[in-house]
Amino acid sequence: MRVIAGSAKGRRLKTVPSRKVRPTSDRVKEALFSSLESRIEVRGADVLDLFAGSGALGIEALSRGAGSAVFVERDRRAGVLLRQNVEACGFADRSRIMARSVSVAIEELAERGPRFRVVLIDPPYAERVAGRVLSAIDRAGIAAPGGVVAVEHGSDEALADVGGLRLTQTRRYGNTCVTLLSRRSSDDTPQ
Repeated sequence: MRVIAGSAKGRRLKTVPSRKVRPTSDRVKEALFSSLESRIEVRGADVLDLFAGSGALGIEALSRGAGSAVFVERDRRAGVLLRQNVEACGFADRSRIMARSVSVAIEELAERGPRFRVVLIDPPYAERVAGRVLSAIDRAGIAAPGGVVAVEHGSDEALADVGGLRLTQTRRYGNTCVTLLSRRSSDDTPQ
């Protein structure tokens, strides 16, 4: 796996050798960032990468000019490699790694008040938790108004609008789907 664009383009990323880990393919990553960048300026954005694994999605955002990234990964082995990948790409000063579950991290981030313009979610497909994570993000209010949430999920898991998160696009790539949701701004709220 490698970074496909930006300042760290071509940099190889370490991954945990496991059947449970499913790194995002270059094709899906390129499609995800193409769709994302057509909707929001990634450069300078604060990014949240949930179920970060090797950090491939958050690192890709940093390589493309994101201002900062918070990575959430509870697996210790993946966390070690994530830290190595962030450092190898030269992004340690713009990164924070939270070694805890996604639900605990969302609660902590809500208490501290950061709001992210870009939220990247890549949960294990078999757990089918994308909808629950979107609900938690909506309740916590950690996606900035006008921000975008990008979810990589299995094609057997259908997503829909969740509270203030409006589904804007779903694209299928084999058994993988990439769904984008936009955080409604206050003047966009349904009556």
